[in-house]
Amino acid sequence: YGTERLWGAVGWGVTNLALGFLLDKFGFTSMVVSLYITTFLFLAVLKISNLLSCQLGKGVTYSAIGTPESVEMINVECESKTANVEAEKEDTIHKEDQKVTAFFHALFLDLSNSVFMFSMVVLAAGVQLVEGLVFLYFKDTLNASYALCGVSVVITVSFEIPIFAVAQRLIDLLGKDWLVIIGLSAYFTRVAGYTLIDESNQWLILIWEPLHGVTYATTKMALVLFSSSIAPPGYEASTQAFVSNIRSLGLAFGAVMGGRSMEEFGSKNTYRGASLIVIATTLLYALTCKTCRRKFCSRKTTDVAPAVDLLEAKGLVETRMEAL
Repeated sequence: YGTERLWGAVGWGVTNLALGFLLDKFGFTSMVVSLYITTFLFLAVLKISNLLSCQLGKGVTYSAIGTPESVEMINVECESKTANVEAEKEDTIHKEDQKVTAFFHALFLDLSNSVFMFSMVVLAAGVQLVEGLVFLYFKDTLNASYALCGVSVVITVSFEIPIFAVAQRLIDLLGKDWLVIIGLSAYFTRVAGYTLIDESNQWLILIWEPLHGVTYATTKMALVLFSSSIAPPGYEASTQAFVSNIRSLGLAFGAVMGGRSMEEFGSKNTYRGASLIVIATTLLYALTCKTCRRKFCSRKTTDVAPAVDLLEAKGLVETRMEAL
């Protein structure tokens, strides 16, 4: 996943860097018109190439399909298998129902998994507050240029790329829970840093932008790990889609409530509030995640063990004294 996703970060960074300078030079209207024309031409090229491919390959590989002999053969095979299919159908449906039930139990009835999904929804709302509205803060409050906004995105994805490139190593080293904690911590540090910037030192935006790359890459990897760990066999893609849809609730909430909060309380107070909410979410996740609970239980066991050994030794001494 990391190796594939890093190329998305490359495209995102290059495009935003170019758009920043182009918007400053040509303006918004010219860029929108150019975008639609470029998109139309690109889709036209894809459509034409697809049609040419179909025409060149037509009738080469599947010439036997559709003849009367092939149709008759298929009908005979279907009739011979109908009885077995009907017999296996009910058993298959029962097994599939069991898989789906186990999936929902793992997602909603397990404390760690439920808190994980809650954390992803909260973080999604916070990320939407940044991705959807932070440029308004940069432009309206800090009076930043489009070029500076574009460079900020380049720095953001520049830190995504190496993290995605070593995704498997990070997964083996840290695991899902630490990836989530690191991602949440990077987010609340970043948005709190935004509130320390004013128009005279707007370039400080670039100092905080690498933390978004950390947040995005680590939580994306954690989300993929989580989905694969609870997905029933054969439902991997459906699980990814279902988990992503739950996370999208946070995106919608962050866009609506973030805009309203900026109107009511101002940008800086909104980002301060978002930072505090994610700090609380980070603490909640740290207290309930399986990794931290296992460490606490193992530490508790090692603390009790010396006391147990001492009691056993004391009993052994008393037994020997009575024997003497």
